Amino acid sequence: MFNRTLHRTWVPSFRSTLSAIWLVVTVPLMAQMDGSCPRSLDTVATATRPVGIALSGTHAFVVNAQSHLLQVFDVSTPEEPVLVGAASTANSPAAVAVAGDHAYIIAQGAARLQVFDIADPASPTFAGEVSTHLQPAGLTLKDGRAYVVNQ
Repeated sequence: MFNRTLHRTWVPSFRSTLSAIWLVVTVPLMAQMDGSCPRSLDTVATATRPVGIALSGTHAFVVNAQSHLLQVFDVSTPEEPVLVGAASTANSPAAVAVAGDHAYIIAQGAARLQVFDIADPASPTFAGEVSTHLQPAGLTLKDGRAYVVNQ
């Protein structure tokens, strides 16, 4: 059921599925080298068509393509994830990355890179956006810069 190569780290990992976040915790590193499988801790309902997830501290940030929504979940207790905040995004968000107090989202349908202030995870606030000129497909952050790949 689980792709073992996807979960080769000893820290908790998260996997998004249609309409739910699957919180998956991997077994200790020593056991992983033995070929052990991770186990499911819990699921939580999301908005429509979740397509991206990023973690920061005790929060999981999920973007939902069909409902154009950023959702924030408190995952400090992995067995009981709780929705704590949400904000509308541009059309068809496809990926999210978090650095400090900001979430960066690429919106494929709007060809935008959007920035949200997440200092208060219960109330993410739109902070700005820039055109990507083409349909963005991937996003990563490094050294204070956002790198976007277009299709």
